[in-house]
Amino acid sequence: MSFQINPFDTKDFLEEARDRTTIQFEKDSAPVFDKFLQLIFLEAMEIQATKKDLMQLRSIETAEGAQLDIIGEIVGQPRTLIDVDLFTFFGFRGHWNADTYGDLNDAGVGSVWWDGESPTTGNITLNDELYRLLIKAKIAKNVTRATPEDVINFTNFVFSTNGSTITDEGGAKFNLLIGRVLTKQEVGLLRYINRTAGYEARLLPKPVGVGMEYGSFDYESFFAFQGIPNAKGYGSLGYTHYFDGEHLYDGQAVPSVFLDRDENGNLYGGKWASLHSDIEGVF
Repeated sequence: MSFQINPFDTKDFLEEARDRTTIQFEKDSAPVFDKFLQLIFLEAMEIQATKKDLMQLRSIETAEGAQLDIIGEIVGQPRTLIDVDLFTFFGFRGHWNADTYGDLNDAGVGSVWWDGESPTTGNITLNDELYRLLIKAKIAKNVTRATPEDVINFTNFVFSTNGSTITDEGGAKFNLLIGRVLTKQEVGLLRYINRTAGYEARLLPKPVGVGMEYGSFDYESFFAFQGIPNAKGYGSLGYTHYFDGEHLYDGQAVPSVFLDRDENGNLYGGKWASLHSDIEGVF
């Protein structure tokens, strides 16, 4: 499932008018006349831009603020989560819900800065990015039959990836591996249990009577052995000093190492999957 943005053919009315003028009224030789053309078509350009926004900024992928709230109302998903204690923010050891700095090579490490106003517990109103994910999940739950194919397809849709997969763990339980690195906030939404309807409901649908555990991995760069589609091998360490395994030749006691990269700046090798064992579906 995917949502296509409505096509819109944009016309440059000003350039079209300039192309239709005679030589003596070209922009460089007649700046006053060109300014007159700009004034004539300014309103037409503004109307066109407004019409484009009306057609393209009301889809689930582009809507923001109140427009996104309307989509949420249509599918039955409010923006505010009730009685929540699952989001972490950057902070120092000892502070409630504090987390570390981020990592440029791993989106799943670290948390966002607290804005000084948003509640960290209780009822939390989601920002547009997280609310959009929640709306997608609600759409999936509204129409799914919770077959394995449905679970994979809707997971790819919700998290905008093509690489999600399911592994059978036995004992009426399976592991859903989401094909991209999840942020701490997204993991928090997976952990969230909504009880406002009188029963427990999680972010993603699952078959009744079946246990579901979660994991995530970078589909574009994950470690696995030969024969697995799209898999990467081991990484590579580089040394800032010459080192033959026994001797250093710059007077340093210990060589400095770094993660080596290819000619395109990408790290060699793949990343391990993360198994979110603290998030488990209810039987």
